[in-house]
Amino acid sequence: MSLADQYHLAGEHYEQLNGFSGEVQRDIFDGEWLDTSKSPGAVPMQGGALGRAPAGATNENSHYFTAERWYSTTEDLDPVIVKAAEAWDSWDWDVSEYSSELSGNLRVQAATPEGYYFQLKEGNDELRLTGSSPVYWANLDELQDAVVQRLEAEDVAGTVTWDATDRDDDDVGRRMPGEYRDFPAGDS
Repeated sequence: MSLADQYHLAGEHYEQLNGFSGEVQRDIFDGEWLDTSKSPGAVPMQGGALGRAPAGATNENSHYFTAERWYSTTEDLDPVIVKAAEAWDSWDWDVSEYSSELSGNLRVQAATPEGYYFQLKEGNDELRLTGSSPVYWANLDELQDAVVQRLEAEDVAGTVTWDATDRDDDDVGRRMPGEYRDFPAGDS
């Protein structure tokens, strides 16, 4: 597949992950979530490093995307996690629930029929939502370079609508469900 085709598909996968993540966030809490990530999620990660990568996937020939948000609250999070597990089950996601014997914290994880993976866990009055895409084939170095170059070009041109400078003194941004930086246009 050409780099242009790989780039186009990577953008679709990134957008789909963030679409799922936004739906999950809204279903749990439709207010602000915390964003502690310092890098744009649009940069693909090493596919071979993901424990559920397909056979033959290496850090050079495959990639995946991640999305992560936190919800800070003083409410009891167990019912929130149980409700999310029930919703995911009703969406025909493959759901697993765990509880830590040491901390007593509850965690739920699920895989969508498309292979996207989500985990919701509690800790220190925070609910952490992590999502990741399936692992896809691509030349990782070329794809990462293409994404980073386009992200930087959008930043320099001032065409990006994503404000990464809105962080507080603790370097935390506040995002509504489904807010994320768009995948950079192929012609940026």
